[in-house]
Amino acid sequence: MNIFTKVYGLVQQTRWVGYEQENFRGRQYLWDMAEKGEYNCYDKWCAQVDHVSSVRSVKQDSSPARAHLFERAGFSGKRTELQDDIPNMMTRYSLNRAASIRVLGGAWVVYQEPNYRGPHYVLEKRDYNNASDWGSQSSTVGSMRRVRFNN
Repeated sequence: MNIFTKVYGLVQQTRWVGYEQENFRGRQYLWDMAEKGEYNCYDKWCAQVDHVSSVRSVKQDSSPARAHLFERAGFSGKRTELQDDIPNMMTRYSLNRAASIRVLGGAWVVYQEPNYRGPHYVLEKRDYNNASDWGSQSSTVGSMRRVRFNN
């Protein structure tokens, strides 16, 4: 089993996502590795554990940030369009669940709790037919924000 307790920054200005389980599964942790150096996983990600088992870079997309959230799986039902960070989905849209998400541009982080807290999932440009497609067991969406890349 591969377990990382430290990660070494080799590429500047890149966002990375670490996973608690192998093969990019389980709880996710997003961080900015803006400088070359050594990063302790627990300190940098505010993780619940002191290691991650798989790591990958977040794909950068040059399209303007845009996502559609749907009330039902398979991209049906009421559709809500996002182009900006939303700290509280319930306050802004009277919405706290999304059964499917279509990311049309950019990369996004979906948080299960408002104010960018709780378990979170990195979504890149593609279709997510249901919550398990983005790695979650729950369709709860408390807040959502764009991943910013410093070029």
